[in-house]
Amino acid sequence: MKNKINIEIKFKNKKKLSENEKNLKYHYENYIYPNNNEIQKIKINLMSKNLILYEHGFINSIVYKGKKKDFNNYNLLIVGCGTEILHRVFNEYCYYNNINIVAIGLSETSLKTSKLMLENMIDKLDENNIGENFNIKIIEMSLLDLQSDIHGKFDMIHCTGVLHHLVDPSSGLDKLYECLKDDGYMCLMVYGKMGRKLPNHITETMKIINKGIDTNDYETKIKNFKDFYYDENTNGYLYFQIISQLCGVDEQHMGDNGIVDQFLHSQEKDYDIIELFDFIEHSGLKIIEFINEENYKMNLNRNVNDIIDKSHLEKYKINELNSFIRKHSFFVTKKENNNTVLKIDELDNIMCTDFAQIYFRDELLKFKIYLKTDTKTDIIFFNEVIPKDPIIYHILNFMNGKDSIKEIFDKVRENMKINKSDNELLEIFKPIYYKLWNIKIIYLKAPLTEDNDEEVTYNK
Repeated sequence: MKNKINIEIKFKNKKKLSENEKNLKYHYENYIYPNNNEIQKIKINLMSKNLILYEHGFINSIVYKGKKKDFNNYNLLIVGCGTEILHRVFNEYCYYNNINIVAIGLSETSLKTSKLMLENMIDKLDENNIGENFNIKIIEMSLLDLQSDIHGKFDMIHCTGVLHHLVDPSSGLDKLYECLKDDGYMCLMVYGKMGRKLPNHITETMKIINKGIDTNDYETKIKNFKDFYYDENTNGYLYFQIISQLCGVDEQHMGDNGIVDQFLHSQEKDYDIIELFDFIEHSGLKIIEFINEENYKMNLNRNVNDIIDKSHLEKYKINELNSFIRKHSFFVTKKENNNTVLKIDELDNIMCTDFAQIYFRDELLKFKIYLKTDTKTDIIFFNEVIPKDPIIYHILNFMNGKDSIKEIFDKVRENMKINKSDNELLEIFKPIYYKLWNIKIIYLKAPLTEDNDEEVTYNK
């Protein structure tokens, strides 16, 4: 295994940090988040058994118009490495060859923890499933010190939970733009304004209570938080309720680190959907899709027909107003990188799934789908997503990753002895397609052509 994976680590950043960066560094040196606890160990065990869903088919369908052959020779940048991102990204790309990952962060403690967790996961993987020449550089440094002529340009940049803690988030996004290849993409997350009204209220309350206390005196601030929100008469129920409802984890796994991260940050900014689009577009980028958790909230339990034809801005304004999203997680590309997303309306495209086709047959309405989210594993039943419609069943049943949508429709007509047109079948199937697409069960790939005459292959 060692001859396949090279890990370098560089600490002691010599660049001068701003006051805000010094505070962030102290914060994550002493209160790393997520903490290295049992939840992280469970995630590593799941990934080592290949039980986490891969998303490369989905990425190919929205970034590369379904034409990318594989993800070999890929360069990735992780900004704000934390304790859980590096091993997740490694797991998604370890099957490919000539992969280069640069992971940066301000906290030496967090970076060391991340390296340790990565090494623990590597020990659990089958060497035969690892590609050749995998290089990882872990660097203690600020996002604002990134330079494309020194650190290179990247196919993918992962930056979640970082930009909203900068004094000037746009300066950080401009740095990321500079380091992104023209045909590359970013996975970003920033706080959402609508869903963080209560957490923000708590944060502002604590700022008033902690007025005059040193910025980095978190021990006193944590005590003040517990004194204020802990209800002795209910055995701490109010405190527990705040943690569990706002953060998606229980008190045992949250602890002091979670209190600091959620409610005691010295610098943070949140965005409503209009502000978010302005923020992204100002740096020469565009949002191409939101990540499944946000899509799921918007579409799964609502009439998809009412919103699928609206613009991105309109769709996510509806989503924001109805779902109280705590964070915006989304994919972006450079503005000039146009027409990257495959459409279901283009009937020459090919529908694929990451699940074995057997699950789309006799057990279609019974099979449980396990979905990866940021905080937990949700269980969704197919019969809550798909109506018991024989046309929909037959469309999914004929999906094999090779036939075009048009060819599938032809098979449905022949098998069911019906005379419905392509447009009629499309209108029946489209709402279901978007529901399944939003939770990354179905994706599209481009038809084979003279210029694209090889099968698109992903990690196995």
